Order: sequence, then C-alpha cells, then structure tokens
Amino acid sequence: MRVGQPEEYTPPPPGLDELVRKDLLSRATALATAAQRDGNAQAARLAEQYLSALATGAEKEAGKRPSPASAPPALTDACGALRDTCAQACLVASDSLARLSAAIGASATMLLHSLTGREVPPPGKISAPWKDPGHDPVTVAPKREYETALKGLTEVLYEGAYALQAVAAGIPDATLKARYAARAEKYLSQADALAAQARQEGLAAATPRAAYRLPDSPQSAAEQTEVPRQVATAVLDNWVVCAGAFPAAKRAEAVRGAYSEADYLASLGVAPDPLPGLRED
Repeated sequence: MRVGQPEEYTPPPPGLDELVRKDLLSRATALATAAQRDGNAQAARLAEQYLSALATGAEKEAGKRPSPASAPPALTDACGALRDTCAQACLVASDSLARLSAAIGASATMLLHSLTGREVPPPGKISAPWKDPGHDPVTVAPKREYETALKGLTEVLYEGAYALQAVAAGIPDATLKARYAARAEKYLSQADALAAQARQEGLAAATPRAAYRLPDSPQSAAEQTEVPRQVATAVLDNWVVCAGAFPAAKRAEAVRGAYSEADYLASLGVAPDPLPGLRED
C-alpha cells in the first residue's frame, strides 16, 4: 500500500446559472461604480440592492464582490447593459434566477427612463450569449406554476382594465380620459391574448367578470393618477412572476411585458422599485 497525500480537489466548472449570475454581478458592479463616480445617489442605492440580491450567502459573509472596472462606462450605458443582460438571463436561467433577473431588469428600465427622460422601449429579439456547459442543469418551474402565473396575470389585466375604465368615466379632462381609456384597451387586449393562450394549451383560463370591487371613486387629480400607478404596479409584479414561471421558450414575452410596464410606470413619475415582483420573497 502506498501512503501519500490525497489528490488535490478540483472543483467542477461553473454551471449555466453560475455563469449567468457572475455576468449579472459584473454588470451591476459597473453600474455601482459609474453611479458613485457621477454622484448619482439613486442609481448607487439601486445598484447596491441589485448586488445584494445577486450575491450568495457565502459572498455576503465574506464581503466578497467583483472588482470594479478600471474605466466604468457612462452611467446610462452601464444601466442599459445591465438591463439587456437581465433580459438575456431570463431565457436560460433557472426559474428563480430568471425571476430575479426580470425584476432587476425592470427596475433598471425605470432607472434608465429616469436618467434619460425618454421612453425606453422593450427589447426586440433577445438571444442569450452563454453556452450551456452541460452539467448542473437549470431548474424549470412545474407546469402548475406556469398555469397559476398565467391566470394570475390575466386576472390582474382584466381587473386593471375595469378600474381604468371606471376612472376614465368620471374624469372631465378629455385628454386624461382618452389616455386612461387607451391604457384600459391595451390591458384588455393583453388579457384576451393570454386567456386564449391558456385555452390553446389546455390550461385554466381567466375570464373577465361583469364587475370588480373598486376603491372609493377618486375625486382629486392626485387620486385619479394614483389608480393607474396602482394598476401598473400590480401588472409589472405579475409579469416578473411570469418571467420565472413561464417555460423558457415563452419567457421573452414576459420580459417584454415587464420592461414595457416598468417604462410606463416611470412615465407616471414612479420611482424605481429595486425588486418589483419579489416583495413577498
């Protein structure tokens, strides 16, 4: 028998989720560095929350974080890069990481709108740059979670459309009335399409009710603008949930829905939520 030292342990190469997470951490670090350089407190605060959400328990305990780039990009470029990488991550990551990625990407969309003062449209074609190393497979939400998330989003869209129609009916301002009515029509169209998708796949589909319970009729201009904000927040939260619960082939739809709703919320003057759709987690 030969006595010797045990072979040195060689850890396995990182799986797909870890590759994705590391790139997200790098993008969030670049945003944090750019925000600190420019003295933008809002962007710096959000970036720190993104980094905390992406870090593992061991990394937090050790105080370990990626090294900042020596020459960070412009703040808007760093924000856009993080947003794009989050969208790509949603296509290939495990359900929980995909949901987190969608939340951070939606928040970054609101931040980018705030930084530029312009509409930030959802991405067109989304493709993931990572190659699956073929081990440590990602986890996919079970079909029942997909069904629940799809139905939940559809119900929120139907209810939101009803709420906006009710508010629009009581508003004397013709411009505001038309704006709310158009948003209600958009929600109805999205809800009908998602309900049809559920039925086509043999899933339980939400159907619009004749009436929904509404809060007291808004009287002031501030109260009238609060209803669209509340509706859009609920819609965004549900799109983020769907980004994790949808099958990988359908996640791009959820990403675009979340990013579009986040941009609309920013246009209403709502400050970015660091992790929309994850408040109960």
